[in-house]
Amino acid sequence: MLEPKLLRLQASEEYAGDYDHTQNAIFTHLKVYFVTNWAFTDWNGNEHGFRNVSWCNWYLGAGSTQKIQVTESKDGSFYRLDTTNATDVKVTAKDGTVYQ
Repeated sequence: MLEPKLLRLQASEEYAGDYDHTQNAIFTHLKVYFVTNWAFTDWNGNEHGFRNVSWCNWYLGAGSTQKIQVTESKDGSFYRLDTTNATDVKVTAKDGTVYQ
């Protein structure tokens, strides 16, 4: 009999580039990072990727990297990742089971 795998949720902090910003005559040079590449590993050891961008240290307005906090898995397995609350991230299975 196969042992079930441990559930795992992971993400990475990615460097998006530099941004120079001037406001009220104050110049700021920022290195922009965001949290993305979310992946959930289920009981069978299958990894399911998500498109969430749950945090960014700078938002540039329209057309820039924006938060994407609730998505379905990219592989059609019907897992849903909700990163709206950074201290209570949830993965919901097709049957309604919620993993926190």
